Amino acid sequence: MRALRTLFLAILVAGVGHPALAQTAGAPTDLATWLEAAASESGPAGPLQVSPTAAAIARDNGLTFISEPPLVLSQDAGTGSALVLANGRVEVGNSGDDTSITHLDPSIFRVTRTDTGWTSEPVPMGRNRIHRHEMTVALDPARGLSVQDTMTVEVVDDDGFAFGLNRAATIRALQIDGTDTDWVFRNGLLWVDAPPGRRGVSVTYDLVVERDAGANSGVFQDDHGHLRNQYWWHPSLGLTNAGSRAVFDVTLTSPEAVHVALDFDQTSAVADGRRTTRIISPTPTGALSLAYDTAWVPRRVTAGAFTLDVFAAPDFAPNDAELAEALSNATSALSARFGVPPSQRMAVVQNRGRDRDAWAFLSNPAIHAGPNGAPFVSIADFPYHAPFAHEVAHLWTSASGDLQYLLTEGWATYAEGVVLEATEGPDVAAAFWEHRAQLLALEPDVLDTPLDQDAMNTLVSYHKGAWVFRMLETVLGQDAFDAGMRRFAETALASPAYEDFLTAFGDQAEVARRFLSPWISQSGVPSLDIVRENGRLFLIQTGPTYWLPGLEVELREGGRSERVRIDVEGSRTEVPTGSTSNPTVRIDPDNRFLILDRD
Repeated sequence: MRALRTLFLAILVAGVGHPALAQTAGAPTDLATWLEAAASESGPAGPLQVSPTAAAIARDNGLTFISEPPLVLSQDAGTGSALVLANGRVEVGNSGDDTSITHLDPSIFRVTRTDTGWTSEPVPMGRNRIHRHEMTVALDPARGLSVQDTMTVEVVDDDGFAFGLNRAATIRALQIDGTDTDWVFRNGLLWVDAPPGRRGVSVTYDLVVERDAGANSGVFQDDHGHLRNQYWWHPSLGLTNAGSRAVFDVTLTSPEAVHVALDFDQTSAVADGRRTTRIISPTPTGALSLAYDTAWVPRRVTAGAFTLDVFAAPDFAPNDAELAEALSNATSALSARFGVPPSQRMAVVQNRGRDRDAWAFLSNPAIHAGPNGAPFVSIADFPYHAPFAHEVAHLWTSASGDLQYLLTEGWATYAEGVVLEATEGPDVAAAFWEHRAQLLALEPDVLDTPLDQDAMNTLVSYHKGAWVFRMLETVLGQDAFDAGMRRFAETALASPAYEDFLTAFGDQAEVARRFLSPWISQSGVPSLDIVRENGRLFLIQTGPTYWLPGLEVELREGGRSERVRIDVEGSRTEVPTGSTSNPTVRIDPDNRFLILDRD
């Protein structure tokens, strides 16, 4: 593996298309001096730090971070303002993971001269748009991929066109509208000096794929392999960025014995010892996964109103009938409340390169498993969960923006509870939610992270985000909540943002916004105390304040009990005592709100 990493590093250093462009001459000394100082990693975050998030991840996890000096891509001779590339990389051990972490930070900056010096502003990679990919791919299990991707893109201004690509790619050629052009490729970001307007950008490259068994993002073996969408094996503006949502027209050739799965409905034909697999995505999407195996026997089964394509060996477990039943159970439970999702085709794809049996992830409408799948439902031990239903639930939502993981992973975990209630009963569903709260209590870092800070898709959205959906259902009422989710699901193919999610609740949108806002931006969860003063009861929020409308409080006295509902508005709310005089108090007896401290 050491030799392979050295090869990747050599490719990376050599990945500058034309030295004259990469080493832009004539940059004034004061700009060069400012760039050197601005990129320093010491002291507070500067205006042009090189990949600070990636550097922090490397530091916190004992990984190698390679920092490289800012690179002037282009410069205005009159004003001195410049377009600057500032990125480094962390070495996780897999080039796809390296590239994903690198893209957590802005890489390109507009640096402008002012009367007092220099200022910098990040240039978002996703402000341009990819409309279409026309890809020809040659798959060689012994090595990797050779790809030509002709993209139809929209370039919005004079800052050129930049996109992400696996940092280990070797660029062979790049053209704009059929003409060779200059380019710069470093640490998984490729920039080309494309003029504004609708353009054809064609990039030809080779990609050597790691051969480490058990890899998450990507691994190739002689008889099987996979590249997850997060491997950046094809150009992208960001895996969940709306600007990346394009139609994919892919023609992939492989040896005849190698069956391939590319997420969407596909055709396959064999001629002259080569297999040709073709897809055209029925709707725009942000990224594709790729998997292959010589042992697969692809087949199609029916699961209620859904079609299920299985790309697996004949001895894959669960068997086809069990898969169809599980898919039918999950989609029936969710469709009854939230409507039919935009896609009614799914696939199950066996990934023998993964290190364990699992329902690992969803890529478009394809559930990628391990060497075998896993139980559909786990309710024998803590914590209860329904991993297959979790992946199926992703058919109902997609998202872009800072809260994308709330709207995808938070939703899918919430949906596990819905499916468990429909298939296993309300007691199992109640235990599922109690377990989600207990998991939060066991993870103080997760508990203290606001949902809008979940940039790396941690457990925050899975646990706290799922509870947010459950609480929103309580606040709005099931009918209004379900109607809003139906409307939101109808926009899933457009990769909507958080504001679109709120708008889907119609006349309840502002109620949803008011309730959700503190959960989005504040750390922790509500902590409540009961205080008695002169025969009166008060509920005190001892930490950050949340709006908890309709919170139930149970009052017990003399063998009798009654419940009152209160709207918790701020730090101190009086609790009406009804017919009791000195009751014992139980807050939220049905556990409808996420409250870890109820004393």
